[in-house]
Amino acid sequence: MITSKTANVLDVRLANGNKCKMKDTKLLGYCHCQLHEGYLTAAILCEHDCIKKQCHHLEKYASHPYWAYLEWKKKEKAKHRTTMKEIRSKLINTDIEMEKLVVAAQRLADGMDYPIIITRIAHKATSDKDYEFVINYVSDDLFDDWHLYFDLAISLAKCYGGKYTLRHLKLPNGKYASINDWNNRRKN
Repeated sequence: MITSKTANVLDVRLANGNKCKMKDTKLLGYCHCQLHEGYLTAAILCEHDCIKKQCHHLEKYASHPYWAYLEWKKKEKAKHRTTMKEIRSKLINTDIEMEKLVVAAQRLADGMDYPIIITRIAHKATSDKDYEFVINYVSDDLFDDWHLYFDLAISLAKCYGGKYTLRHLKLPNGKYASINDWNNRRKN
């Protein structure tokens, strides 16, 4: 690989079988596999999934900035994962935190002018992951209207981390609960 500041245009055979003229700065490496031997660009590298497969035929041009970018991206992903774990562990520690989350969710819903009442937020029963939650709510619509309030789940995920699913509560007879039904049940 030529590492000069000015790019040279070369006649190359790419790993996908194409022959073309290309700047040497676009070439990230070379594949020595006999089935598709040739130079690699970022697109071909992703298409062949060379990095994920940990292909031993891949010769990386270490001086190319693409490899430094991949390392940086990997570190950022790990840092984000650690941060999200900390947020999730704070959320699941106590019921008091869950009650605070309900209050915050209701405040967000009110701020978005959603005519709903958040009744409870709980861990998703079908999930073994500790960061998946179900937002139980009631509204005056007598059908499953979760899609109308989907922005609430996205906003909670951005603010508090985790993954949220909306669920319109049902009455014992199978009909969806309205706000009046909820208020009547709370009085009793």
